[in-house]
Amino acid sequence: MKPPSRLPPTTSLSHRLKPMDTSAETAAQPPPGEGYLSFVGYLLIVAGAFCLKPRGRRFVVTAAVINLVNFPHGTTVGILVLHGLARPAVVRAFR
Repeated sequence: MKPPSRLPPTTSLSHRLKPMDTSAETAAQPPPGEGYLSFVGYLLIVAGAFCLKPRGRRFVVTAAVINLVNFPHGTTVGILVLHGLARPAVVRAFR
């Protein structure tokens, strides 16, 4: 014998489904915050180039502080960079 169904036979999810919106308006919109993240990405690339210069420590510290806003990975990287740049050997290397 078949167990009784908990849903009435007329209940169906097909009337609740909406077709996907594939218009060009929704497809062309970037996700929120994409401009800021690309700015921080470019900033970190430039900060890496400044690591090669003896006077680039201030710029690298600034980039690390800005990177603290990107939770959770950017915060971790920013804290580690600031901690590493505070070591006396690193401070002497940037002079």
